[in-house]
Amino acid sequence: MKKMNLVIGIIILFSFINIGLVSASAINNVDLIFDKEYYSVMEDTSLRVGFTIHNRNNFDIKLFAYTECDNDDIVCDYSKTVNISKNSSITSSFYVTGIDDYSSTVRIYLRGMDNQTNGQEIDFSTYIDVVRDSDDSDFEIDFRNYSLCIGKSNELTLEIDNYNQNDFYDLRLESNYLIFDQVTSNPVYLGNDVKQVKYLVTVPKEVLPGTSYDVILRITNDRVSVVNELSVTVTDCPDPIDFSVSGPSVVSYYVNKNDSQKATYTIYNNSTHKKKIFVAESQEDNDIIVKISDREIEILPRSSKTVEITFNVPKEINSGTKEIDLSFFDGLNAVYKKVRLQINPEYKINTRILQGNNVTLPIGRSVDLMLVIENNGDLYETFDILTNVSGDITLRTRETNVTVLPKSNYTLPITVSAGNNIKEGDIARMDIRVVGRNSDYLQNFLVNFNVVRSRGSLPIEFLSFPKEVSIDANTTVKFQIEIKNFSAEDIIIDRIEITGLAQNINYNTPQNISLASQERKTIEGSLYIGDIQLQPGDEILARIAFIGRDDVVIDKQLLLKIPELEKDEKIPERSKSTGFLTLSSSVLLGVILICISIILMFAMGVFKKKDRF
Repeated sequence: MKKMNLVIGIIILFSFINIGLVSASAINNVDLIFDKEYYSVMEDTSLRVGFTIHNRNNFDIKLFAYTECDNDDIVCDYSKTVNISKNSSITSSFYVTGIDDYSSTVRIYLRGMDNQTNGQEIDFSTYIDVVRDSDDSDFEIDFRNYSLCIGKSNELTLEIDNYNQNDFYDLRLESNYLIFDQVTSNPVYLGNDVKQVKYLVTVPKEVLPGTSYDVILRITNDRVSVVNELSVTVTDCPDPIDFSVSGPSVVSYYVNKNDSQKATYTIYNNSTHKKKIFVAESQEDNDIIVKISDREIEILPRSSKTVEITFNVPKEINSGTKEIDLSFFDGLNAVYKKVRLQINPEYKINTRILQGNNVTLPIGRSVDLMLVIENNGDLYETFDILTNVSGDITLRTRETNVTVLPKSNYTLPITVSAGNNIKEGDIARMDIRVVGRNSDYLQNFLVNFNVVRSRGSLPIEFLSFPKEVSIDANTTVKFQIEIKNFSAEDIIIDRIEITGLAQNINYNTPQNISLASQERKTIEGSLYIGDIQLQPGDEILARIAFIGRDDVVIDKQLLLKIPELEKDEKIPERSKSTGFLTLSSSVLLGVILICISIILMFAMGVFKKKDRF
């Protein structure tokens, strides 16, 4: 009997050890990767640290993530509960604030919060360097062509050596006497290599040769603001170029899409011999069509000629600034001009009804019409939805006005029901008017309803259906529904529609699903969640409809929910089994196994007392 109890105890002990090993294996299949190898943050500023968590297990897991800093020179405060599907990943971020000039390590702990991970914990770390906010240590500035010619447009080149964080910065040169025009457009990316930034500097004719002028260079972004004081000298310069081109160095125009802009330049030959001038253009994206009236121009001594340049803006182009560089070259020297085209933003709207203009309406049933508003323009727009019906039908809609962001679309369901007095064969109509508040957009739809006798609902039984589906911004979520055809006949489901979704949520469901009599089948769908304007804890009550032949339908409510961290939820206490497979715990495990082996040997009679004679 004692041996039996001993064996049972050993089995229970091995079970606990096995559970610990499985849990440790599950947490060890979780990986976290930071978006950079190390980070640098200025004193008294904050820095965003991004990371990706990968679940390499073949099952879903729930984790609690939180941060710790190894000293008081940096502040980090982040905690969040995350649910990760099997063999998938999620991205997130947190902010750290630099307090003092010192190096620090930030750790992210991932604590298991389900039966699979069983409270196991794993941690990952990254290096944060807090640097002092000193002008001298941020950027090193070197001039090229710091001696400028009086009365001329000079090209000035700054060489910037960045000791700050690699990032985009706005660069501004300022002076009380000199006129600066930046050739390189802001923002400018400053990385590890020395960056050359070019400016066109106009020096007035009234200044004296040899005069030095102070110049202020401002380097800013949302993290830092640095001011550098520089100095340039002006002087009289001989004019090696014996031709000139009219107009300022940089000229700007506002132009609409699918329109054109013309610019005229006069070329002056100031020499005593005939010149041939070559005119050329260059641009970064090559999306502006440039036509030059004459690319090779012969000009007699002390004469001039005019060239006309046309900039054609295509219809399909993004709004914003487009820059075209022009060069006038005589074989030895060149004069440069720049044209900036400000492409005006425009409205580009399209609306349609997915079901078309002729819809079948069964008596005693409702039909959902899907009004799709596509905003392919550059500006957001608010639309008023106006409806009017004729005949014995009623309608309801979730919203009567919607705002659609640029480059996005919105689907508005309109539910139409047949009244009590309507008869089969009657014709009912509905007018839908979509009116843009700012764009003067107007679109009218006339929908005709063919009233028929209701054919009942699909003979489908829901064997499993998600109680709720957790969603989050910029993710893809899959869900499954198990159904059964409980009728004596085979049926076909033409399509599956989901209505009542928020803006920037789309879906994908299978079509033409065949179900034999009494057959079961699992249906899988996907939700594509974009940049949704919802808060943690918000819910969306959608409906999923299975539509068969002859518009026979059955629908069910589908609850979508944004998960949130409970207010009273705290960082769980570290489990004693944390780091079960670490070196120190492995020694303890070895001792336990040795004890178990000795117990087994005693039980099996290996150690026996010798008889005395």
